[in-house]
Amino acid sequence: MFQLSTSRRALTTYRKVISVGESRRRVAISIVMLLILSACYGAGFFFIKISLDGFSNLSSGSLRIMVAALTLLFLMSLTPHRFSLPRESHIPVLLNGAIFIGFPFLSLPWIVQHIPTSMVAIYYSMVPIFVLVLSRFVVGRHISASKWIGFLIGSAGISYLAVSQIGTTADDLSGEQFSWLVLLPHGVSVLSAVALAGGVVHMSTIKDFRPVQYQGYSLVVGSVLALPLFLFNAPVAFPGWIPIAGAVMAGLVTTGLGQALRGLLVKREGATFTARNGYLTPVVASILGLALLGETLTLAHGIGYSAVVAGLFISAQR
Repeated sequence: MFQLSTSRRALTTYRKVISVGESRRRVAISIVMLLILSACYGAGFFFIKISLDGFSNLSSGSLRIMVAALTLLFLMSLTPHRFSLPRESHIPVLLNGAIFIGFPFLSLPWIVQHIPTSMVAIYYSMVPIFVLVLSRFVVGRHISASKWIGFLIGSAGISYLAVSQIGTTADDLSGEQFSWLVLLPHGVSVLSAVALAGGVVHMSTIKDFRPVQYQGYSLVVGSVLALPLFLFNAPVAFPGWIPIAGAVMAGLVTTGLGQALRGLLVKREGATFTARNGYLTPVVASILGLALLGETLTLAHGIGYSAVVAGLFISAQR
């Protein structure tokens, strides 16, 4: 009896060790996936920026979506489900492709023509906080006081960054020469971040969620909207190989692989974990902007990003 009891305890201990090892391995894989996702998204601002040397805003954004759709269709063919999509995902796919993908992806090329890529990335770093807020109103998840405080701190940092970068003061805003249209790219950036957050929350509500198929067909829907925009705005002359490479890489790496990774992470770890790529995406974008685009970082960048990170940290508390 003593030997049998000892064997059972040893087996239980062994199972616990195996379980802990598998849990750590799962977390490590998820973190690596998150880092790759952040790199894909951070590089996207650079790719889009160089594509604009040969493409218009709409043609660059449209080409990006179409290349991404082809990439996801190829990835779909490699999965066990291939091109199968559950019936209950049809309407969500239409919504995701038209709103949560179409709007932010088509507007981004226009945004980066008016705002440095490093600043746009900081706006997009608000996505995790917007995920928390939307989770409250869409999914009904309880939002604690700390999460609301984090949201307000992050929002204050973003507002400060926008105002400081356009060089406005209270007198400027009340002057006759000031045009509120200067704020438009900043507002569109924030709305794009809200749309991206909405896409993450939207995915987390689907029961039979197939990440690659869901994202692939969403991009196909986006391509239906993007194709006529591309045809009417296609460059009349050869845009050059570098702009072409930028547009293709934005579609292949940032949107194609990025969307697939995002869907896989949402299914694997949930919307909140996936949205944390917002911590690192601005860092990657800023490094590329400084090294390759000749952009500069200001004190306002540091204050704005610090406020967002502080807001993210506080909102992550229970």
